[in-house]
Amino acid sequence: MTQQTPFKCPRCGDISKIPPALSRTDNKTRICSDCGRFEALEQFVNALTPQTDWVANNFNADFPLLPYADTSGWSGSETSKARAIAEDSDGTTSKRQKDTIKALAGAGILGLTWKELASHFGWHHGQATSVLSVLHLENRINRLVEKRSRSAVYVLPEFVNERQTSPHGRKKRIHTCSNCGHTEES
Repeated sequence: MTQQTPFKCPRCGDISKIPPALSRTDNKTRICSDCGRFEALEQFVNALTPQTDWVANNFNADFPLLPYADTSGWSGSETSKARAIAEDSDGTTSKRQKDTIKALAGAGILGLTWKELASHFGWHHGQATSVLSVLHLENRINRLVEKRSRSAVYVLPEFVNERQTSPHGRKKRIHTCSNCGHTEES
């Protein structure tokens, strides 16, 4: 078996050693095999992403995004806070955010749920939902109203395609007092 020369995929920006595919946009540009599979799905639904919209062409270097008191956020415990601060400063958060953007670019109009993202990268629930929440809060991604396997689907803004999206945050819940009937939102 011959050794493949690593190359940078112009669609997602990843370095790949796997034999490349040809982009369906022009049938000559080499892209990684993951992007090749995503392009096949996009072409199937007649929504092929043009090269000008490829993430690698439009990737901003302003990561990590730290919207919560100059951190990516934590669950409330001191241990969680210390882990967030360490990951924000050692590059882990930046890499996770960039990897998520690239994965969503590769997924195209199909998008990803937190479960699919976690499975793809080997992350636990908190890591996947945290990065999705920060990117959504910062308007880098959209959360669709539609669900897949009972989980929200996230897409890059260019892949919303007039589908309904939901704002960042949780739905407000209305509690009704069983004694007096008074209601309040939480």
